[in-house]
Amino acid sequence: MHIRYKNFRGDEMIYCADPPSGYIKNEHLVIRVAPTGRRITFRLSAIQNRSEVESQLPKGPVPNRRERQILNHHLRNGTTSRLFRQIREKYLDYQP
Repeated sequence: MHIRYKNFRGDEMIYCADPPSGYIKNEHLVIRVAPTGRRITFRLSAIQNRSEVESQLPKGPVPNRRERQILNHHLRNGTTSRLFRQIREKYLDYQP
């Protein structure tokens, strides 16, 4: 998926992003971009092709900050806990 974004200087930039990794938080889109795989944040009002981008984002619930922190920790370290298993049941498709 490509995101056309107009930054604060008025420059239009195009980013290649991974749709399953994205979620909306308040007035921002948080998503992984290529080639680094880092998560970056885009202001929704500055995305030029917003409807196209939003239609490709995953549907359903998104883990909150604390849940993401627990999921990320255990997925990266290959460990588990009772709380991790409970959260993982709610968000089966979550990727760090």
